[in-house]
Amino acid sequence: MSAPVVSIEQLRQAVDAFRLAHDGRFPTLRDDGAQSGLAWGTIDNRLRDGHRGLPGSTSLSKWLDEAYPVERFVSPITSASMHSWVEAHRQTAGGAFPHIGSGTLPGANRTWQSIHEALRDKHFPFTKCTSLSGWLDDQFPMERRKKASLITADLIVGAVNAYRAENRGEFPYRESGKVAGLNLTWTQIDNALRQGGRSLAKWLSKRYPDFVEVSEQRLRAWTDDFAIQNARALPTTKSGEIAGTGWSWLQVDRAFRSGAWRWTTVESLSSWLDSAFPAERILTPVNVRKWVADHIEAHGTFPSSESTTSVAENSAWTWPRINATMLHGSFGWAEKCSLAAWLDGQFPDERMLTPRNLHAWVREYAAAHGRFPSRQSLEPTSHGAHWNWFEVDKALRRESAGWQGRTSLDAWIQNYMVPSALQAHEPSAEDIELPDAMAPT
Repeated sequence: MSAPVVSIEQLRQAVDAFRLAHDGRFPTLRDDGAQSGLAWGTIDNRLRDGHRGLPGSTSLSKWLDEAYPVERFVSPITSASMHSWVEAHRQTAGGAFPHIGSGTLPGANRTWQSIHEALRDKHFPFTKCTSLSGWLDDQFPMERRKKASLITADLIVGAVNAYRAENRGEFPYRESGKVAGLNLTWTQIDNALRQGGRSLAKWLSKRYPDFVEVSEQRLRAWTDDFAIQNARALPTTKSGEIAGTGWSWLQVDRAFRSGAWRWTTVESLSSWLDSAFPAERILTPVNVRKWVADHIEAHGTFPSSESTTSVAENSAWTWPRINATMLHGSFGWAEKCSLAAWLDGQFPDERMLTPRNLHAWVREYAAAHGRFPSRQSLEPTSHGAHWNWFEVDKALRRESAGWQGRTSLDAWIQNYMVPSALQAHEPSAEDIELPDAMAPT
């Protein structure tokens, strides 16, 4: 059955429906199905190639930029913009902090209520706070809480030593959670130090020569958190701030490039991800073969470039993405070809339409159903095959897919299969009436 045609108008309706269900967010390649059961990754491929009703030479992201110019280019909310709104509010409110009933944000088409709701629903990647009040406590500890005035050098030294004793000598970081024995968090200590012109990292670096602000273990934890929140996709330099850490992925990349970290010699975030997460970053034939075998085991058929099922648990790879990677020869893939062409080469016995395979498929079908198949038979030709009987009949009639000799499925069965093949036993050589030129060897 042919894949559905999707018009530009239908695509716009699908995008509008998605935004309505996702608080105005635009779809990405990793989101669920869009239109007529198609994945957004499939839509992206069609926009690139110009297939089935959609224009070519573009992508889902580019098309969204052109179709929704105003909505797509609104500046995102960042930690810095939040701080500026708070300071602007305090200047007009006698130093008081905003709350959910404080109305419209200064110079922005938003309300403090909407900011609170966005924090509650975890829409901001730069923080883990879940309320406006909690974010203000976290970011302005000196003004918001009297206990911040108790933060002294001796208190921090005691807290650091206690943390290291409980964590095998590891140092605390901004995102390390609550401080044992104190009604404080390490984020609040860091914010209090920052308001004095320092930070927790700088304070630790000055007093502990063995302190490393960003270790590989910490960077891996950041990457794992990002992948969990983004359908196993890995970060790039454009992925924004790292929630609750005071770092951004662009800053991480710059640290690699400047050689700031003694524990590594790689020169970019991308290079580090290649070495640290090879299964997610590099596409290998070994991995694809395993994923194909798992797909056949789970679904009974070969995957295709339009398959919407995930290739493996906790993986960012999808079959549309694998197909695009193979076509472009990227992510370490050496041979430029489509997923279908690669599968044909790797699994010729199961995928190619040959007299040997056709005879085996008909024999298998007859043993299971007590009758020969026809072009109307709904079942696949065999477990794992990507052919169905209608496609087989069409290829036989058109003499395509490498088949030689124009015929039909019914005619071929009448000429080369005998009634004894319907018996519920393993067919013998007497069940086969292939001529010498077509007989299996």
